Amino acid sequence: MSALGRCSRAHVVGCVCLAIIIVACGTCIFVALLAHRRPATTCPARVPLILGTDVDVDDIQAISYLLQSDVYDIKAIVVENDGWSSQWDNVVNVMRLTQRFGKPKTPVVYGPTAGETLLNNNYLNAGLPPTRYLPNSFLIDYVPLPFEVRPPAWQSAAQIINEILAVNAGCTTLIALGPLTSFAAALHRDADVFRRGVRSLVISGGSFAGNASTLLEAQQAAIAAALTNPAGGFPFGQPDDSSSSGEFRGGSWNIYADPHAASEVLASGLQGVVFVSSGAQKNLPTAADQQSFIPSGVDCPAANFSVAALEQAPVSSGQSFADIFWWDESAAVVAEQLERTRGGSKGTRPPDVCTNWVDAKVLVDLRNGGTFSWTEVSPFGASARICLDASLTAFLVAYWPVAAGCRL
Repeated sequence: MSALGRCSRAHVVGCVCLAIIIVACGTCIFVALLAHRRPATTCPARVPLILGTDVDVDDIQAISYLLQSDVYDIKAIVVENDGWSSQWDNVVNVMRLTQRFGKPKTPVVYGPTAGETLLNNNYLNAGLPPTRYLPNSFLIDYVPLPFEVRPPAWQSAAQIINEILAVNAGCTTLIALGPLTSFAAALHRDADVFRRGVRSLVISGGSFAGNASTLLEAQQAAIAAALTNPAGGFPFGQPDDSSSSGEFRGGSWNIYADPHAASEVLASGLQGVVFVSSGAQKNLPTAADQQSFIPSGVDCPAANFSVAALEQAPVSSGQSFADIFWWDESAAVVAEQLERTRGGSKGTRPPDVCTNWVDAKVLVDLRNGGTFSWTEVSPFGASARICLDASLTAFLVAYWPVAAGCRL
């Protein structure tokens, strides 16, 4: 073969190779462009939700609300062991609710029996919660619901939380209606899965200075200076003698019950943290006539249950309406409203319950003193949105149609 022939063949091979390279590169660029245009995460239409709860009466009403919400798809309900009422009563109580509201297959999970540290309610000087509140027969003696014979979930709380987060990465909302013990356990089990999986964490509680239009560290310092440390061992916490429920001054129960867990979750770098503060919730007292906000002229099949829950709440605890607020229910409603805003929902919707939002960096005070377990503003804290004030009318307008199951 001539040199020219050899050259031509080499030229042809080279051209073919070059063409293959061009096509391959073009394909890569096309795929890369498609990947760039495709959203990083495609979330379900209904928001995957994991609830943590200690199942006091306000939790029961909040859970009932969320089970009927068209915004959320509840993937699991974790019943904490260190909250306001007993876990052994309340796993089955939550299962009564999931059965009542047509979601009997929703996993109901036992929270961990022991945390990383000895919790506050194990200390004799704490006295919280009052012993009379631990048994919970509300759904047996006051607003009776039938027992659910299905067994609870077999997984541990940390296991099932991370399984859900792995499947719904970047899409899942957590709502803490009780201590954050199980959420901290899931964080410890697999921090990467936990942090990637959570889109938002809404915390019911957190006590911030003044319940005013601004958060000032000086306000918290002034409150702290007025406190005296009680006698006894660790942990300290200043009792509030004016409270019929045995609360403590300056703090928030859901944080105080396991401040170490709350501190760890906040310090983990989690995004989308929201506090529906105790100060905002104090603007939402209950009253016997508030069921008047249930829409008239429409079918509301859960109205009897939700009205009975309101009426029996003070009876079951030996309190008055003046002692009971829409604590965890307000967290459920605000969380739902935030999701509707995020989703760009169209049409008419109720006015916002939260009337004053503040962005701040928040940490949990772990000093052994009168401010132990306080949520405080600090440059070393986690970024969070804080609802400082709330409108009672806006809450009732938003709450009752969903809680009563009204088919609008």
